[in-house]
Amino acid sequence: MHEARSASHEQVDLVVRYQPEHLGPVGLDPGPGLVECKSSTEPVTSRELRNFAAKCLLHRTKFGILFARASITGRKKFDEPEAAELVRRRFQVDGLLVLVITVKDMEGKWYEMRGLAEPLAEDLRELVFGPKG
Repeated sequence: MHEARSASHEQVDLVVRYQPEHLGPVGLDPGPGLVECKSSTEPVTSRELRNFAAKCLLHRTKFGILFARASITGRKKFDEPEAAELVRRRFQVDGLLVLVITVKDMEGKWYEMRGLAEPLAEDLRELVFGPKG
């Protein structure tokens, strides 16, 4: 894990390197990724998500993780053309997985770092296969 880097035009909260555990639940490719935290009480917009994903592509990462205090616009609504879910799917075509974790996803899991794998794996399943029916 590296320190946050910030410039007037860009902020990266964390640069991480993912190495899968044996039989780990998260199906990411090993390598570097970017993490960004959004503390707004409003849902993260598709524009903010698009900017984050473009930053990930610029830095040639295979994944990005966005921690959102609220949620993202259009989560679980796949029929809205401006929805952030469609932005995530658009970048998935370029080989970039953008995962989103909210405070609600982490409820009751703050005390253990392993608790992070479960919401990431669930979000990855939803991104790849769609919402549970």
